Amino acid sequence: MFLVITFQFLSALYPYPITTNILLDGELLQTIDLRDYGSPLNDTGPATVPSAIVFSHIGTSEREHSIRIAVPGNDSAGVAIVDALMYVSFSPLPVPQKLN
Repeated sequence: MFLVITFQFLSALYPYPITTNILLDGELLQTIDLRDYGSPLNDTGPATVPSAIVFSHIGTSEREHSIRIAVPGNDSAGVAIVDALMYVSFSPLPVPQKLN
């Protein structure tokens, strides 16, 4: 749990169907399709597109949140893929103290 305002999900893309779920505070926020539609369909193999931001969520209230990465129920691969999460969190600035 952490204070977050906005976050981005980064992942590579693959030459086969694969999806990953993002849940925010226990609710499904997004199912992300990580298939590279620009490459020929393949059953296996390494990523064909380097890691980049594939989903952004903007405008979350500044309070404690939980973000969960999960395998979708219909995903036969049985894996959830994430390369990184980037997030913005604001902390109040300290109140300047008057010097004597």
